[in-house]
Amino acid sequence: MESLKSFLTLLITATLLGCGGGGGGSSSSAAGGGPQYVDSWPIYSALSVPATSYGNKNDARILRSQIDDIKSLPGITSFDADETHSVPTSLTLGDFYHEGQLSAFVVVNRSAGQAGKIYFLRWKDDAKWVDDTSRILSNRNACVTSQFAITADFNHDGKPDVFLSCGGSSEEQQLVFLSSPTTGAYTRVNTGITVKGNRAAAADLDGDSYPDIVVSNKDGVSNTSSILVLKGSGTGTFSAPSSTWLSNCSTSAGVPEIPTHVDQVFLVPTVGGRTDLIVSGELSGAKGQMWLRNQSAAPYFTNCAQTASSAKPFPTVSLVSGSDAVLVDLFYVSMSGVGNFYGYMQTADGAYASLKKLEVQSDSTLNLNLLPGVFSAPTKPATGFPSMFRVNASNQLITYDSGCSGTASSTRCGLTFALQ
Repeated sequence: MESLKSFLTLLITATLLGCGGGGGGSSSSAAGGGPQYVDSWPIYSALSVPATSYGNKNDARILRSQIDDIKSLPGITSFDADETHSVPTSLTLGDFYHEGQLSAFVVVNRSAGQAGKIYFLRWKDDAKWVDDTSRILSNRNACVTSQFAITADFNHDGKPDVFLSCGGSSEEQQLVFLSSPTTGAYTRVNTGITVKGNRAAAADLDGDSYPDIVVSNKDGVSNTSSILVLKGSGTGTFSAPSSTWLSNCSTSAGVPEIPTHVDQVFLVPTVGGRTDLIVSGELSGAKGQMWLRNQSAAPYFTNCAQTASSAKPFPTVSLVSGSDAVLVDLFYVSMSGVGNFYGYMQTADGAYASLKKLEVQSDSTLNLNLLPGVFSAPTKPATGFPSMFRVNASNQLITYDSGCSGTASSTRCGLTFALQ
């Protein structure tokens, strides 16, 4: 009987592999990993984890990055009474079940200032998202105010982990959800870092092969630094770097200062695959952005070397008369041999949005040339503009959002920009 069961399991698995994969978030599988579970779900080799949070967000294997609000998903029918709505910017994707398809991590807010609830969503064969969180996570508490989630391999086991930034009007401890290299389950870990965390980004900044994290800490109290750099240990823990990783020059040195009250940070692969830091905050009383080129040694990001163009300000962009725009998402795409930044901008009141193109000149100074006009200034959907996009295989920006429910929200989540 055991021999027959083993033969049938092998036969079913081979048949599924021959079909080219299940209907999940990935169209192909990558080598490595191996099945962690054998049950009624299709099993394939686990997908590899891109090295940066930018790479994970713009993974070409992603098929579905517009997800309805949890309470509108047809595959989920049971909720706690205090659950309210999904946090659209809490969406991040990864092969969390180590099965060859991409699943989703989403936070749902709860009422009365309680900690939000974590959902690991799995794409099922009958084409719907289901809640399979209990299979890999026991402690489902998120933050009271969950802000932004990113995926990277923080404990160096070849499997995706999640960093969740927390904060807003008050300080909270930042969280990380770490995979187990043996069981496939995830553990909620307090980082010990209490700030007003907003946007976060991850990449190996110091060349030790472990992802580090940059977090914006706008108007922090116990830690007043507007930009926090957290050094990764390769075990899922983080600490302040032993040396200065950020160096700021004042306007007296002839270089615009790094914006203050930073609420957005981006680690973006740019020229030659170098990972650069772009920050968005307040500059000279208005919203400003700064591009800081990466150096090979500490301080890894600086705006001091004017002759090498280590830093360039993104020009303040006005979408309507008298209204400066905030950079809320950013991409670097090389097309026809020319690299371009594409900045998704919103006015501070959220009434207007647009995509701006900033061409990087193909000379050694790597100057920014702000091209005139905007690609598109769409009408504001009833539920507001999305905050996140991703680059697909057709060089389009498509929405990356976990609150796509109802006609108005679907219009928001259907917003697309063709990169030119």
